[in-house]
Amino acid sequence: MSSLSRVELGAYLARVGHLGEVRADLDTLRAVHRAHVSTIPYEALDIQLSRGISLAGTDVVAKLVTAGRGGFCYEQNALMARALRAIGFTVTYVEGAVLRAARGDDMWRNHMPLLVDLPEGRFLADAGLGDGFLEPLPLAEGVHADGIWSHRLEFLGDGIWRCHPDARGSVESFDFRTEPREVADFAEACEFRANSPESPFKRVLVVQRPMAEVKAVVRGCTYTRAYADRTVERVLDSPEVFGEVLSAEFGLRLDPADIRTLWTESWPKHLAWVEEQQKAAVAGQAKP
Repeated sequence: MSSLSRVELGAYLARVGHLGEVRADLDTLRAVHRAHVSTIPYEALDIQLSRGISLAGTDVVAKLVTAGRGGFCYEQNALMARALRAIGFTVTYVEGAVLRAARGDDMWRNHMPLLVDLPEGRFLADAGLGDGFLEPLPLAEGVHADGIWSHRLEFLGDGIWRCHPDARGSVESFDFRTEPREVADFAEACEFRANSPESPFKRVLVVQRPMAEVKAVVRGCTYTRAYADRTVERVLDSPEVFGEVLSAEFGLRLDPADIRTLWTESWPKHLAWVEEQQKAAVAGQAKP
């Protein structure tokens, strides 16, 4: 997968709201990265609707740019990589592993981060974390500020790095290798997450968007806004409220029938989760 055409790049920049000039420099990389992750929501709603995922270049552009939808890891970073290449950046797809620290090597290829090379050095770019970092991180050990958020990179050796995104987000850590990969290398991993009943994206509905002062997340039927110093939750207790939040807070305008289907599938899971929490609380109170 190479780069966007000139027409596609223009449509992409309009989609993410980047109005300035673009060139292959650090300022542009930061601006485009921030615009992308702040505008195009992380979502896997087509997986919930059993419609599958295509990583073909034209399909990703049609969905995330033309149709104004969001996407999950592979879609997001496939699009951003092609846009950055069209601007003139040198971009490398790499193999990632979200939660490898906790769950081991089976996690490899559940994520597809990007590395971008500039005269200032190498940078980690990633639009596919959901509520991760707004701007690319220098590929250097230590803590990197990202506005009010902060993220830490750790070199593990043998070409493997570990990223610890801000603790107020939903991803505890992910590992990545610096060896170059291509989108096709992730086809099997994407297929599993799009279609297997065991896929976490099948089990739980997730929509996310990081912003300068808040990380917004819909998980099932719970809408959470995580600020620097507090977290606010709201239960989306009807299809109407659910659809309103997806539209107003994430810019997703879906067919009303799809909204109802998504909510109807998620609401019983929400009630079961509430019941489990209540039982756990009672059991905890009963302990001497």
